[in-house]
Amino acid sequence: MLTVVFYRTEAGTEPIREWLQSLPLEDRRTIGVDLWTVQKGWPLGMPLCGSLGKGLWEVRSNLSHNKIARLLFFLRKDRICVVNGFIKKTQKTPLEEIELVLLRYKLLRARCRAALPQHGQRGKCLTIAAMSLRRMVAIEFGMCRSGRKGGSSGSVTVGYGKLREQRGGTRS
Repeated sequence: MLTVVFYRTEAGTEPIREWLQSLPLEDRRTIGVDLWTVQKGWPLGMPLCGSLGKGLWEVRSNLSHNKIARLLFFLRKDRICVVNGFIKKTQKTPLEEIELVLLRYKLLRARCRAALPQHGQRGKCLTIAAMSLRRMVAIEFGMCRSGRKGGSSGSVTVGYGKLREQRGGTRS
């Protein structure tokens, strides 16, 4: 049987649990039973569980009052890592939800990499991981202007630290 783990932010909050607790009891129970079914019987397919590509999966729950809930997760060894949940309002899964899940997935992978440095590389690995985590958290909260410290507001760092200026910008 797989273990279910909910995404936790750097501040220690669990947004998916908070979202679940905001739902009515009947809806929470339905989502819980569906998640438990996936946990017990993995691998499962449609109609309960579907692939979104890129290693992402969704648990599909039909709630009361013709509402549809989705829990988005990925598998990591023997764990189901639930990284997002929402009430679906359109036929297609919103792109913003998928992007948020991919960002959280990348954040969790960075945390795991930081825990396994090679001998002699601990300082470098932890520094890179810490900077990467800060940048990803800033992006998640929409507070990141550019990928580097300092510089003009029109400068953007792309790939391997190369600086690219927007039109009309000056290099600092």
